[in-house]
Amino acid sequence: MLPTGSSTGSKRALALYGDAAADAPTHFASASGCRLVDVDGDRILDCTMALGSVALGYAEPDAPGVILSSSDIRAVRLYASAGFDLHPQIRATGTVNTARLRTPELPVRDGSSADFDLADAVAVSVRGAARGVDHAMLLAGGPMFVVDAGEQRGYAFLRGGRPSTIVATDEATASALLWRCLAHAAELGLEAEVDHVPGNQQWAVRAAVEAGLAIRPIGPVFWRGCPPPAAYLPSGAYL
Repeated sequence: MLPTGSSTGSKRALALYGDAAADAPTHFASASGCRLVDVDGDRILDCTMALGSVALGYAEPDAPGVILSSSDIRAVRLYASAGFDLHPQIRATGTVNTARLRTPELPVRDGSSADFDLADAVAVSVRGAARGVDHAMLLAGGPMFVVDAGEQRGYAFLRGGRPSTIVATDEATASALLWRCLAHAAELGLEAEVDHVPGNQQWAVRAAVEAGLAIRPIGPVFWRGCPPPAAYLPSGAYL
């Protein structure tokens, strides 16, 4: 048993894999959830290994999950072979063409910490889990926008000219939030960036193209055990 502590130092290859030059783990031969087998065949129960257990825990065969992958072919091959379904993603960047900005079709207002309960309720219905304290971290990074129109609900957080995440009950709500985010970037004179747009999020692709942004492919997103939500742009940091 490893009763270890948590530290962002586990992001370092040396701390996670034992070799700064490694392109694969050198300490562990296999893992399933929190149970690991090292290269000597020893079986280990890992209590808390911070980001290390996040990476190794993807070996759990039955748990639903999502992975925002890099474009590295080794990562893509690993996640695909672990039973995750691959979905291509794009990134949209550039200066917003203000002449093409749309007025959101639903009322979008500024959000605050008072909207965290609404955000958690939407997150549970859309992505299967609340974000809890992560909402406070997202709000610390920039403004929050909210739609609360009966059954149509959703929220977005921004960081500079980039939506950190958009979560909504339906595509019309998500689109209204994205157009407000693009307008915010234009108001501040910032380059816009809409990141982690899976291929099934055509409402986001259409808005980005209409706003004059350039579209580029990036690493895919992988889903397992659940279908990809229809009105959801994940956060790179908080999914």
